[in-house]
Amino acid sequence: MKIALCQINPTVGDLEGNLQKIIDFIKRAKKMGAELVIFPELATTGYFPFDLIHRSGFVEDVERINNEVKKHSHGIGVILGTITYTDPEKPIYNAKDPSSIAYGGGRIYHNSALFFHNKKLIFNYNKIKLPSFDIYNEERYFTPGDSAETVEFKGMKIGINICEDIWFENGPYEEEVKKDADLIINISASPFFYDKPLLRFNMVSEKVKKSGIPTIYLNLVGAQDEVIFDGNSFVLNGEGKPLKKLKGFEEDMEIVELESKPIEITFYEKYESIYNALILGIKDYFRKNGLKKAIVGLSGGVDSALVLALGAFALGRENITALFLPSRYTSTESAKDAEIVAKNLGIKLFTISIDRAFNVIRDSLHPIFGARPFDITEENIQARIRGLLLMAYANKFGGMVLSTGNKSEIAVGYNTLYGDTVGGIAVIGDLYKRDVYHLCGWINENIQDVFPESLLTKPPSAELRKDQKDEDDLPPYSILDRVLEGLIEKNLGYKELLDIAGNRDVLEDILKRYYRNEYKRKQLPIVLKVSPKAFGTGRRMPITGGYRR
Repeated sequence: MKIALCQINPTVGDLEGNLQKIIDFIKRAKKMGAELVIFPELATTGYFPFDLIHRSGFVEDVERINNEVKKHSHGIGVILGTITYTDPEKPIYNAKDPSSIAYGGGRIYHNSALFFHNKKLIFNYNKIKLPSFDIYNEERYFTPGDSAETVEFKGMKIGINICEDIWFENGPYEEEVKKDADLIINISASPFFYDKPLLRFNMVSEKVKKSGIPTIYLNLVGAQDEVIFDGNSFVLNGEGKPLKKLKGFEEDMEIVELESKPIEITFYEKYESIYNALILGIKDYFRKNGLKKAIVGLSGGVDSALVLALGAFALGRENITALFLPSRYTSTESAKDAEIVAKNLGIKLFTISIDRAFNVIRDSLHPIFGARPFDITEENIQARIRGLLLMAYANKFGGMVLSTGNKSEIAVGYNTLYGDTVGGIAVIGDLYKRDVYHLCGWINENIQDVFPESLLTKPPSAELRKDQKDEDDLPPYSILDRVLEGLIEKNLGYKELLDIAGNRDVLEDILKRYYRNEYKRKQLPIVLKVSPKAFGTGRRMPITGGYRR
């Protein structure tokens, strides 16, 4: 049997656009002689529609889309990831609490895989294991299925399950094995982080080696807000050896026959995968929101240089503008590095000094501030002037500001609200400072020589006061990043973090900064997720609280 794997990039809520994409892929599959065509989890709606599910008419529209796909299943089997629903006999609605109707009114929703053939529904599978960790919140919306069955098609018993179902030991996958499946198909919307593609492959491979059953793992591709789906779908024979692997970070379609010979496959290494993920994240955010132009405040430092490069590679040099906004504290080295980076990327650099505006604001505040000494107040004023100018340019000429803060700074509040945090998307907000340098090095070696040695070797500085260096205010990044990784991504306890920090005062300083700046993180632009735990929807921490260890 020829099976078409359709690794598509849907847009959340664009039901008509997603339908047309699905129909186009079905037509292509038919021309290629496929007998079965498969689409990822929630292909009709995109992942994840959240409270759109509860909007009046939304799931009815999804049902209409499902029926349109069914009409195109003449002469071919179609497995479609979508939403299905059933209405309760008596809607749940409390007249004293009008908000109750906003949560579905008792309607039952399922994350489903529908199997159509010859314009008929021949099988319906409802996802059993509903994830509610990290970015997921499926238990809020869906009711789990109650059994994992198989369906007969073209002389084969096929088991179908959805994403999380395959990650459980003795879960739906194993149930389908016990029911003598000849082929198991998992349709997924599995988000990316830098180790995930290989982790995913190894997990499925181990299951297949135990079961002896050929398995298809079809993943979504594309970015939705801060979440990135990497594709990297694959097919394994009964020995757990790969028969096919689809592209990473791109839409793709491949025909597979289970009798094919095994092939060798590879996955991107860490910084190549992060680069591709960030490029896709920027591209899809702009494309799916109807945006074209981006603006970056280029400071002469490594973070803004990296964001400018990523923006240029994702959107095209002609669609990105760089503003250099120096003050009396900006070094000549930073000015030179900013010019070099802009020139290397072929981007025109506009220079606007902020000194005049800074003086006006200080004079305006003098009657109140009097002779109080220069401190963080004046530093933040400079950052906010820059934010104002960047947003003014974006308003006047159109476009979106790309925020340039990295994960290390965001974690300890070494950023200025309404200053360097302005923008619609925090491109490198999930990269520690060390990863910023590594990614710059990878780009220099593999994409283009963008970043001069002077930029990569000078001590990092916000340049908001004379001779300022980051490590005057913060622990060395070599220590800070390791402590933060242990705290944020590994949830280590105080004693383990102390072993990393090597000094109680250093650790206490980091923890104090980390906890007291949660309110800043809640006001950040969305952060493109490339690590196991990013600042954003997958991380839920209280702003107000007393825990500081």
